[in-house]
Amino acid sequence: MRQLHEISNAESLGDAIELMVAYPEAVAQVTVSSIGRFTPALAATAGVGAATGGATMPLMASTFMGSLGIEYAATMDETIREAGYDPEDPRAWQKAVSDQEMLDHAKERGLKRGIPIAAFDAISMGLAGKLLAGAKPTATSILSRSAGELAQQSAAGAAGEAAAQYVETGDIESIGEVALEGVAELGPGVIETAIGYKGAKEQALRKLMAEQAGYDAARREGDRLLTPDFEVKSLEENENAIDQALAQTPPSPDVEPGDRPIDEIVPPAEEPIEEAQLDPDEQQAEDEANAWVMQQLRERFPDASEEELLAAVEVAKPKIEPQPAQPETTDTDTDLDLDLDEEAVEQLDTPVAAPPEDQASEPIEETGWATATATEYATKRPEFKDLILSFRPGDDRDGETMPHYYGEIAGTEDADGMAIDVLLNKDYNADEETPVFIVNQLDWDSGEFRQHKVFAGFDDVWDVEQSYADTWDGAGMGDVFN
Repeated sequence: MRQLHEISNAESLGDAIELMVAYPEAVAQVTVSSIGRFTPALAATAGVGAATGGATMPLMASTFMGSLGIEYAATMDETIREAGYDPEDPRAWQKAVSDQEMLDHAKERGLKRGIPIAAFDAISMGLAGKLLAGAKPTATSILSRSAGELAQQSAAGAAGEAAAQYVETGDIESIGEVALEGVAELGPGVIETAIGYKGAKEQALRKLMAEQAGYDAARREGDRLLTPDFEVKSLEENENAIDQALAQTPPSPDVEPGDRPIDEIVPPAEEPIEEAQLDPDEQQAEDEANAWVMQQLRERFPDASEEELLAAVEVAKPKIEPQPAQPETTDTDTDLDLDLDEEAVEQLDTPVAAPPEDQASEPIEETGWATATATEYATKRPEFKDLILSFRPGDDRDGETMPHYYGEIAGTEDADGMAIDVLLNKDYNADEETPVFIVNQLDWDSGEFRQHKVFAGFDDVWDVEQSYADTWDGAGMGDVFN
């Protein structure tokens, strides 16, 4: 108590800071005590946030009422004790209750101090979490913004105490108390930041859901406006109907109403080319020919992998004429009378060079995954025929673990001058018709449009939002189109 008394009576802010550095135990006691005092009010505020989806005004109102009640009660208790009454002594308390003049003074002090402090606490709650919610997914950004959150909460606590002293006495009489209140606010400030951060994220999600609802409504209106027998109507009628539907779509920062951003980002789908189908007899002959060629290659090149042999089948098959059955031999160097393509034979005969010592070789069963995955997905989505994948789920990309396939569409150019980025759902189903979503990624600092991110193989906007958060921790997420 003596140490706290010295800090409270400090003549300047510098003296107060020196004393707080000299008495860390006293500062810690004040911080812990502040958390205990505000725990019920913070719990109530957290409940309000959960019930209102993190709306800012209800959080501020709850904080104001809770802080006002706490400060009013504390000031009443302090005034009664200063008047010589011990609230813990029943007889003294009975005398205090009958001292109407003292009670009126205590109530007046409680309101004069409680209202300014509660107002600044409400403001700090309204700002809590907003700075951290906009952090980049890097340690430096998160730590610096967290420090900014705590500084913001501390400043609001100190300002509230200074305002309370000025309203009560017309002057700031105790700079030490102002400094102590700023430090004491750090404890509850951490909890308020967590509540505010959760609320900011929930509000961002609700905004996204509302925008998606607007897109869905515009799409339904477009379906209604399009004439069912459009083939026999004029082209102008149908174009007008489409324009009316698109005009109702909520605007985007970088897209004018009526534009169709999907056409600018993903190349239009081309009519799939149907492969010629063989009749059963021809297919059987084809399969037998492939099997025979494979067998000849396997006997000729016993050390070649299955993948190398499969790659050589299509090259070698036109050059091979079926041979009569040969007697079995154990000599693997026996020349077969095969008119193989010379380059294919040379590739198979040439041993695979060992990788450098500082470069680990990739298991053969994992090679070719990018081409195989992109080809499979693009089979029924021709607009992704130029998809090039570079990262698999679990791969590290610039210090981030990728939750899905990640790559780009070759031959395109986005706003940043690079090819358009694509995230392909790790659980995609090539046979399932899923919408293509496009996220306007914003600059993390300025909030201005930066580039597009195409999400493929995802079921709905909520799935896209969650996947974006898993990849970039939600930073820079703008409007979503599909």
